[in-house]
Amino acid sequence: MDSPVAGQVIRAALDKLAAAGGAPIWITELDVSEPDVGLRADDLEVVLREAYAHPAVEGVVLWGFMEGQMWRRDAYLVGADGTVNEAGQRFLQLQREWRSDARGIVDGDGRFKFRGFHGTYVAQVTTAMGKMLKTFTVEKGDNSLELDLDIEI
Repeated sequence: MDSPVAGQVIRAALDKLAAAGGAPIWITELDVSEPDVGLRADDLEVVLREAYAHPAVEGVVLWGFMEGQMWRRDAYLVGADGTVNEAGQRFLQLQREWRSDARGIVDGDGRFKFRGFHGTYVAQVTTAMGKMLKTFTVEKGDNSLELDLDIEI
């Protein structure tokens, strides 16, 4: 993909693909080629945000990430010496942003609420009796999810 990348163009293309087939969309072999690494970071962020936000997109696979190991010269996220460049840092920042980690204690009704992105979670509840783990999934498009855990006290 060449620079500059316009979010509305990506969104419109994803909408057309979704309407045409109804099948899940995977963006594969993605690379963003731009000599200016700051612009490369911006363009990569636009593509990834549009993909992540679109309900028909199931995932994104990068074509490569390391300098000298990709077919396009100006698309790498990590230099040949292992240094993560600005585009790579942006990729890592987005991963951190989209990772939900909530901690706290239950309220008077025994409830704990948090906002999270779609994905698979592991809830860990710690009591005097020990720890309990429960895995659950928030699907794309879910507005809310209620999870009940029976805990021995």
